[in-house]
Amino acid sequence: MKRIGAILGIVAFLLLITAGASATTWLTYREDVSISSGTVDISLTYWHNQTTTTTSRNITLPCQLGQLNRTVSKFAIKANGGNIVYNLTVNGVAIKSSQAVTDGNWDNVTLASIISGGVSSSDTYINFTFNVSANTNIIKIVIYGNDSALTSTWISNHITVKEKDVTTPEVGTSSTSAFWTVNDSITVTNSGLGYALSDINLTLSYPAHKISTPASYVTVSSLSNGGSAVRYVQYQKYAPYVYKVDDNSEGTSHEVIVYIKSNEVLTN
Repeated sequence: MKRIGAILGIVAFLLLITAGASATTWLTYREDVSISSGTVDISLTYWHNQTTTTTSRNITLPCQLGQLNRTVSKFAIKANGGNIVYNLTVNGVAIKSSQAVTDGNWDNVTLASIISGGVSSSDTYINFTFNVSANTNIIKIVIYGNDSALTSTWISNHITVKEKDVTTPEVGTSSTSAFWTVNDSITVTNSGLGYALSDINLTLSYPAHKISTPASYVTVSSLSNGGSAVRYVQYQKYAPYVYKVDDNSEGTSHEVIVYIKSNEVLTN
């Protein structure tokens, strides 16, 4: 038994040496936290005044179109100094054709009417294409969303999770006898949209062998266009353990096979 105990000690020591580098390096192959879902706030206003030629405004979204506020989000046009007639196409669908607006009045086309007019609520962009008969117009485009659900594609393409060891993994004698502490970094990047995001809330999912779940979500209050933000989550996981020992020693021949089970790859 002393021989087996000594061998186990050597195995544990070798594992610690191998895992030691992960205490200073951010790793991407670990069983770390994942982002199961997220929400975001969007508030945009665009002005197009005195427009006569065909004009387009394309807005890429981190959410589906139907996640935006369907009343506040709108295309609004005012006849300002004379009567006008305009045409509006949204995402390739004709929403208004030869629509007249008398001087001094607004014509509001809400997102609700745009979707009911045939535009898919699952689109992840909105493209307004319009023209007006005279330059006596004021055009206001509003895009607004509160707690709009991020698409899984946006999460996958714009969020990166890495892990670093805070304490060194030890080899336990059972599946729950040893643990170690890790620190996960969650980097959120706002690229490809052309505008700022606010109140990004990300729901966390932990690996099955976690011990603690100190935070159920992380928040980024604001993220500028092209900017990035990092949030950290520190928690504990069950460490590798010895689940089987075969002692094949006979006489002066000594052979001990130690089987160690780990819930994840600790090093690459």
